Amino acid sequence: MNLDEKKLEQLLGLVVNELGAASNAALVVLGDRLGLFRALAERPMTAAELADRTGTHERYVREWLSAQAASGFVSYEATDDTFSMTPEQSAVFADEDSPVAMVGGFSLLPAVYHDEPRLADAFRTGKGLRWSDHCNCMSCGVDRFFRPGYRAHLIAEWLPALGGVVEKLERGAKVADVGCGHGYSTRLMAEAFPNSEFIGIDYDDASIGCATAEISGVRNLRYEVARAQDFAGSGFDLVTMFDALHDMGDPVGAARHIRGALKHDGTLMLVEPTAGDSLADNLNPVGRVYYAGSTHICLPTSLSQDVGLGLGAQAGEKRIAQVLRQGGFSQIAKAAGSPFNMILEAGPCRPRTTRGAAARSQSGRMLRTQGENCRDRHHLPPPSRPRLAGRRPVPLVLEAAGCARPPQMARILDAHGGGVTEADLRRGLGYCGAAPVHPGDGRNHPYDRLAAAAKSAHFAAVG
Repeated sequence: MNLDEKKLEQLLGLVVNELGAASNAALVVLGDRLGLFRALAERPMTAAELADRTGTHERYVREWLSAQAASGFVSYEATDDTFSMTPEQSAVFADEDSPVAMVGGFSLLPAVYHDEPRLADAFRTGKGLRWSDHCNCMSCGVDRFFRPGYRAHLIAEWLPALGGVVEKLERGAKVADVGCGHGYSTRLMAEAFPNSEFIGIDYDDASIGCATAEISGVRNLRYEVARAQDFAGSGFDLVTMFDALHDMGDPVGAARHIRGALKHDGTLMLVEPTAGDSLADNLNPVGRVYYAGSTHICLPTSLSQDVGLGLGAQAGEKRIAQVLRQGGFSQIAKAAGSPFNMILEAGPCRPRTTRGAAARSQSGRMLRTQGENCRDRHHLPPPSRPRLAGRRPVPLVLEAAGCARPPQMARILDAHGGGVTEADLRRGLGYCGAAPVHPGDGRNHPYDRLAAAAKSAHFAAVG
C-alpha cells in the first residue's frame, strides 16, 4: 500500500483532534454540572481558588482546567498560574441565558454513548428507537440545546417574519405547537402573547410531563399527549413545529392534518435544522453536527413510527417543501433563518386568478402578477414610505435582476409602491430563498442585482 505522507499527516492530525474533543466532551458536561465554568466566569482564579469556590478537590480541578485550556475553552496565564474566561468563552459555556450557549449540546452526549448498543441493533434490524427508548438525559439535552436559539430569535425575529401573525397573536389567536417536546417554545409564545390560547402537543408522555411541570401559572397554556397526524381541535390561526417534522414517521400525514386544522387564512410556521438540498451542500461543521445527531436520534425516531419516512435532520428546504405540498399547502416560503435553523412559512390558500379592478398603464397594458394576487392573503404591512402618487414599480424588473421566484418578490414591490427600502428588498429575498448578505460584497448576490434594478426601474402610471 502506497500512502501519501502529507495526506496521512493531515488525517492523523484531524483524528488526534477528534479524540481530544470526544474525550473532553465528558469533561464539559462535568464542568457544567459542578458549576466550574460559572464560577470561573466570575474572575480569574488559581486551581485551588476554583476548587474552594465550588467545593471540589484541587488536584482534579487543576487537571480539568488544563484540559479546558488545551481545548481553548478557558484561558491560562502562566505568569501567575491563573485561569480565566473571556467574554466569548463565558457566553458559550457559563451563561445559560446567552443566545450562543452551547453546553446543552454537550449535555445530550452521555445519552448518545449510553444508547450505542441499542443503535447498533437498530442498524442490523432496520427498526427504530422511540424517544422513550433513549436514556432520559437525551430529551433534556435536546431541550437545552435548542433553548438559546428559541429564546433569542422566536419572539424577536421569527414570528415577526410571518405575514400578519404577530398582529393576530396580539389581538387573540388560537395556536397549536406540535411536537413541542418539553414545551419551552410554547411557553415563550404564551408568555409573550397573553391574549392568545396556546396548546403544546407531543406524542411522548414523559416530555409532556416535563412541560406541564414548568407551566408556572401561565394561564393561556396547556399541554396534551397526542400525535401530529390526529391531534384534536380545529380553527387554529397558527400552528408551529420546532425541529420536529423531520423526526416524524409520517410527516405528510402530519402536514395534511395540520392543513385541515388551520383556519382558511391560518399559518404554519415550520422551524427545521439549517440545511442545503444536497449532501455536498451540507459538508460543513453545522451539517456534521446535524448528520451525527440525526443518526443517533432523528432517523431512529422516525423509523420507530408508522410509515417511517426517515427524512433526517438535513432534509433541506426543497424536500421539506415537497412534504408540505403533499400535505395540502400551496404557499410555502422561507421567512427567516439562523445558523442552526431555517424558518418556513406555509399557508393553505390557493392562488386566485383575478383581483377585481386591474391596474393598467397609460397605454392600457394590464399588470397582473401573482404578487398582486397574494398581497392581501399574506397580510403585508403598509408601505415603509408614502407611495408615489399614482405610480408603482414594474414587477417584471425582478426578472431583469435575475432574482429567483420573481412573483413572490413582486408582491413586496407592489405593496410598497415607490417607497421600496433596503429592508423591503431584504424581506423579499427571504421569500426568494436567498441567504441575506451585506450588499456590495462583490459576490453578485441577488440583493445587489435587485437593488440595482430597482433603482433604475421605470415607473408606470396606473388607473
